Amino acid sequence: MVSLHDLRREGHLVCMADHFHNGSSSGEPSRKAAEIAALRSWSSFTAWEYGNHWGNPAMAASKTMRCSGDGRTWSCDFDARACRR
Repeated sequence: MVSLHDLRREGHLVCMADHFHNGSSSGEPSRKAAEIAALRSWSSFTAWEYGNHWGNPAMAASKTMRCSGDGRTWSCDFDARACRR
């Protein structure tokens, strides 16, 4: 529920002031696939919790993507504060 979080204007967006969400992936065949899966994980959960207009990772703020691979598979974690127009 968005009303539980402090919001602030950042440029042309309204963003959650200090509430981060995480999306993760594991067992992907490439770093790119792991990044995409982590972004989709973040997006789907954020949109489910707050509505579709909050679930766009391109509009998110304070984004970090951390990935690791062992030569065969990749995993990533994406953290960001949700924003909307």
